[in-house]
Amino acid sequence: MIDYDGDQIPKVTAELAMKALDIGCHLVRIVCDDKPGEEACTIGFLAITPSIPKKGEQIILEDKTHVQVINVVHVVSSQRKNDKIESIMLFPHVHARVVLPPGDE
Repeated sequence: MIDYDGDQIPKVTAELAMKALDIGCHLVRIVCDDKPGEEACTIGFLAITPSIPKKGEQIILEDKTHVQVINVVHVVSSQRKNDKIESIMLFPHVHARVVLPPGDE
C-alpha cells in the first residue's frame, strides 16, 4: 500500500476500514515529502492509528526518518462496485515533511 504519488486517493477496502473501526482506530493516509517544493520525493501510505496526527506533531517512520505534520485535509472518497456506489468515506490525509530529529537541528 505504499505509493509515490502524493495526489493519489487510495483504494480502501471495506475489510480494511472495518479492521480500523473494530479496534477503535482511524484509517489515515500519510503523505511525506523529503523537502519543500516541486522536486520533492513523495511517499504515501495508509496507516491505522488511534488518533489523527495534528499540524506540528512529528511522526517517526519505520526507517527512523522524522517527519513533521504540515497540514491535515479531509477528502471525500466514494467506493464503487459494479458501477454503483457502495460507500462514501471522509478520509483524513496527513501531509508531512522530513525534518531533523530533535537534538540534531
